Amino acid sequence: MAVLDTNVLLDLRGRSGNATRAAAEAAIVLLTARNHPLYITCFTSAELYVGIHASRKPAEELRRVESILDQFSILEFTDQAARRYGSIVSMHRKIGRPMETIDALIAAVALAANERILVTRNVRHFERVLGLQIESY
Repeated sequence: MAVLDTNVLLDLRGRSGNATRAAAEAAIVLLTARNHPLYITCFTSAELYVGIHASRKPAEELRRVESILDQFSILEFTDQAARRYGSIVSMHRKIGRPMETIDALIAAVALAANERILVTRNVRHFERVLGLQIESY
């Protein structure tokens, strides 16, 4: 099982160019070939909805986002995720490397759901989260 970071979904849409899109597609193909079901978190969903409101064509963007969301199971923020979030944020503060809130939330939800693989292009955002295996492209 694997959790996709928001940037993966944006890259699959070609937002960062054809080479990055191809790399994201290859990562998805590899995970699928290894029989890893793919998930996203409720926070990735939230980030996509932000994009709708920032769009010049919100109705069109809403259709795109809904099409993306229909393809994945969404992991929710549970009490166990809240506990993981507290641990992640606290540990990163102690080492003087605070995490972006949204990244810590995504990592916490993944770990609480026993999803150890997180797919992202932004390795640096997640590399110090204990128990998380980062797959990049």
